[in-house]
Amino acid sequence: SILIIGASAALGLAVRQQAALRVRALAEWIDSLNLLILEVGGRSTPLHETFLIISRSRNQLIAPFFLELSKQISGMPFYDFRTVWKKALRAYGESWGLHAEEQNVLIGIADYLGRYDGGAQTQSLQTAMLRLQEQRDRAAEELRAKNSVYRTCGAAVGILLVLDLMKRK
Repeated sequence: SILIIGASAALGLAVRQQAALRVRALAEWIDSLNLLILEVGGRSTPLHETFLIISRSRNQLIAPFFLELSKQISGMPFYDFRTVWKKALRAYGESWGLHAEEQNVLIGIADYLGRYDGGAQTQSLQTAMLRLQEQRDRAAEELRAKNSVYRTCGAAVGILLVLDLMKRK
């Protein structure tokens, strides 16, 4: 019975950790988009070099995504950036715990990145960043509000299971 309660509490903790991972991933994406705006809009750094710079930043959760992108496009004279971006997002996106709306914002970045002048790219990246900031703020508030609920519900479910098992005996 203690094992069931413990397992249920652990399940609640796992849900909480997934929510915390999502908040962290969104924060790292916002930081990375800031770097992207500086490099693309201000310095006009080529994309593969920009992605390499971002991969070396402090954003360790999403750094492999940008390193992969840099490798993919650096050796290709002609590439379909949208396809490369989406493929990399599919490969890494699940591990960040992002919701569909957030993933769609990230996928949408490929529509304008590398296609327009620096000003247009900057404006579009700022719009995406604002949308991600709103999502991060909501996710962080949800995590704060439900932090103890996740643990309590997990333990409560475990207790209910134990009581049900005891009643059946």
